[in-house]
Parts: sequence; structure tokens; C-alpha cells
Amino acid sequence: MRFAASSKLWGNGKEVAVAENIGTLLTRKGLITPKQLDEAVAAQKIYGGRLGTCLVELDYLDLETLGAVLGEQLRVPVATLAALQGVSKHTLLLISADLADTLNFVPLSVEGRRLKVAMLSPQDLEACETLGFRTGLRIVPCLVPELRLLAFLERHYGVTRNARYIRLAPEKVVEPRRAAPGPSAPAPDAGARKMFGTLKAGQLLGEDAEGQPASAPVAPPPRLLAQPLRAVSGSIPAGPARRKV
Repeated sequence: MRFAASSKLWGNGKEVAVAENIGTLLTRKGLITPKQLDEAVAAQKIYGGRLGTCLVELDYLDLETLGAVLGEQLRVPVATLAALQGVSKHTLLLISADLADTLNFVPLSVEGRRLKVAMLSPQDLEACETLGFRTGLRIVPCLVPELRLLAFLERHYGVTRNARYIRLAPEKVVEPRRAAPGPSAPAPDAGARKMFGTLKAGQLLGEDAEGQPASAPVAPPPRLLAQPLRAVSGSIPAGPARRKV
């Protein structure tokens, strides 16, 4: 592949400024903390990869948020997960696996004479010109985060990912996020089970399983005290008078 572990955007040392910009942008938006940014930068120095990739691997950011912020930063559209999942076989056959791997892109769709592609660096004009010359189509580039591009290159073209990028579970990269399960209904307590038993759907209290009145009546609740103490109001009944000895 064209990019190494250091993954420069345009080469000539410009990737450092871009990394600082995306880190500053994410921090300013409150999406990560300065401490998390420092940890991601330290991980990038050790393992390589894009700064955003390191933030996702550290579980400080999700791919959807990263893609949206990168698209805002570079002012380009972002390839959606649905578009990457729904590429037709005809579109995939327009590009060889070697070319997709070399230029770091996945084709998305063909609209007339235009080919929409998901690219790691949509502002790489040289790659767009090469792809347009090879296909004879006008290239419409969209941005895709590094981890997701590598996952779909592997899925669509069988391009093996470097071991450095196989850290996350596949569903976190190529599957949509699932909503967290809601709270489960509380189980009835022992008192409720004793009083109501196991009623079927639509069955009323006082009916048996066949819908007839139950043979044994329900026991009435304990009888309340006839004259409760009025301790709340401070008025407690006086006891019997004592006899003088």
C-alpha cells in the first residue's frame, strides 16, 4: 500500500500539521480531552497510523464521529457505512485489487460518467488523475477513515490488513452501531406472586384458567386497626385514670 505506518496525508512533513489540526479540532469540540489526545499522540509514535485511528483504537472516539470531523476539516463528503456495504459487483469489477490497494480507495457507485470512490486522502489529486485515466470516468472522491478503508479493502478485494491494524473487533469497523439495550422489566416480588399467582394474558383476577370464577375466594387483606393512634397530629388517647391508694 502507498501509505506506511506513519501515514502521511500529502507527504513533505505535512502530516504533522494535519494531525495537530485534527487533534485541536476534536479537543475544541469537546469530543476528546487533552489527556486523551496526549495518549493518542504517544500511541501514534509507537505504533504508527493516523491520529484518528489511534483515538478509535483507544476507544476515545468512534468511527462515525471521526469521519464527520475529518470531513468538516477537509471540506469533503464522507462515505457512509451503507454505501461501503452496498457496493455492487459490477462497480467492484471496474477496479483491480492491486489498483485499489495501491491508491488506497474503494469504489462506491457509478452515476453516468462519474465514479464515486471512498479514499483515505480525497485531496490526493495525483491518485484521482491516475484512477480517472485508468477507468475513463470522472472521479468524485469521498473521505473514509483509515480503519474502515482497510476493512473494506479486505472485504471487497481480499487485501490483507497489516497486523498493526487488526486490533478492533470487525463489527466495530464494518457494522453499524447498535443501540444499547433498554432496562429490563423488574421481576415481580414474592408478595405479588403469592397474591396473583400466574395469570394468563387477558385473564382477570378471580377467574380460573377456563375463564370461570375461581372455586376458592381470595383471602381478604388483614383487618385494619379500628382506632389507630394519632401520633402524627400529637393527639394520643389518654389511658384509664389511676385510683388513689
